[in-house]
Amino acid sequence: MAVSDESRENPWSKWQVFDPVAEVLKTGSGPAIRLGGGRPVIAPEALVTPYQVDCEVFFEEAGGFAGVVFGAVDQDAYEVVYLCPNGANQLGGLQYDAAMGGSMTWQLFHGRPYQAEVHIVANTWVKLSVRVYSGHIAVAVGKDTDSHVHVFRRTLAKGPGSGVGIWGFRSVLVRNVHWSGAPWRSFASHPKAFDRPEHVLESWQCAPAGTESKPKDDESWRAVRVEENGVVNLNALYPLSQQSVWVRTQIAGRGREEDIHLMLGFSDQIKLWLNHQLVFEGQWLFKPPGEDGRVRVDSQRIPVRIGPGLNTILAKISVQESFGWGLIMAVDWT
Repeated sequence: MAVSDESRENPWSKWQVFDPVAEVLKTGSGPAIRLGGGRPVIAPEALVTPYQVDCEVFFEEAGGFAGVVFGAVDQDAYEVVYLCPNGANQLGGLQYDAAMGGSMTWQLFHGRPYQAEVHIVANTWVKLSVRVYSGHIAVAVGKDTDSHVHVFRRTLAKGPGSGVGIWGFRSVLVRNVHWSGAPWRSFASHPKAFDRPEHVLESWQCAPAGTESKPKDDESWRAVRVEENGVVNLNALYPLSQQSVWVRTQIAGRGREEDIHLMLGFSDQIKLWLNHQLVFEGQWLFKPPGEDGRVRVDSQRIPVRIGPGLNTILAKISVQESFGWGLIMAVDWT
């Protein structure tokens, strides 16, 4: 098949470009595209698993991120695996993430099943290969795709997305993007399991919130169960435009009044009531180096007294950033 001059100069001419700062460049080794807005660039093709996507990425600064998009539904719903280069006294990183409701979710999903350390040097081209299966992905960094493989479960996959593309944040270059259905050889590694914290509260209800000080007890409440890591993922339930959401659950007492601790992680803002009494109020955002905004069950340890029967937990959670919003809560009975 003949390749047009336009395609030679700009392979992305027919792609959906949602990155506001995307720019096609001519380099000595062919065209490249500069990305930096943290929004996807999606190819017109729809792929069926299994398939492999390859590209080369170049970090123009140490704080950049670049990766491959897959499972895309549209500009607000897609999966992505991206790289960041080595920092000062720190290895680079590999992150599996997903956009839901117009927001990334890395503040909710982090740690062993979603991240890995990799050696990546800025200002040099790095090959990234992503093999996409229906339930997991295998990611290789560098030229030796057989020996540097990281396997992640597609735990964040939502819906029938089949689009592929590229993604970048903070001035990165991407070139030589292509895909095929040819599988890699079988690898011995398997997706990593997540160790859910003990005594996590798993069954919740949620409802949209506005400026009201108390939630309405009506049909707007919906049941929701936590993700595999114990997090209530509000990105999967509401768009960022919702701004605030009520969530509630119950803790069964053990037949007597008892002093316990509520273990809490959240993002971005929360007010928390136990049995109609405000017991905690706080904010947790991405403010490096002191705060990273990630949801961790041990972020807050709140001393409370519960009654002998059912005790009601109510929280109002508000979003301030587009990195993931939700909460995780566990009971420490000691």
